[in-house]
Amino acid sequence: MIIELHTISRDNLYEAKALYVDGKVTVKSGSRINIRYGKGFKPSNAVKEMLNDHTLYDEEGILLRDVQFDTLSTAASFVAGRTSNGMMTWKTEDGKYVRETLKKDN
Repeated sequence: MIIELHTISRDNLYEAKALYVDGKVTVKSGSRINIRYGKGFKPSNAVKEMLNDHTLYDEEGILLRDVQFDTLSTAASFVAGRTSNGMMTWKTEDGKYVRETLKKDN
């Protein structure tokens, strides 16, 4: 199953597109991630490693290449710069939360 996803923050800190394929999430190059995350954000090791890799994104947080994650939530946390529930952060092309689409397919 392939699902096209997107997310955007209300305060314009991030805007991203991704593909969900067989349980993996690929955040697409050209997406903008929040690189101004707060002090309280305690990212997982995988997210921390990627945020510290400044070859992944430019000074405005634009991804320079696709980045793959094992879960929706890890991808959402990377993009949003905060702890995030991927089922509630990502939406499908029709504007529904991804959890609704995944729930229907199970």
